[in-house]
Amino acid sequence: MELVKVALRLDKLKFLLLDNHFTFEEVQRKRNWKG
Repeated sequence: MELVKVALRLDKLKFLLLDNHFTFEEVQRKRNWKG
């Protein structure tokens, strides 16, 4: 049961990291577009 909790936690972290990565890419794109 503990393994399941850990796996779910890792999945949430993965999604958070992906979200941050995509938002970061968007910011970079906008910055490049303006510059």
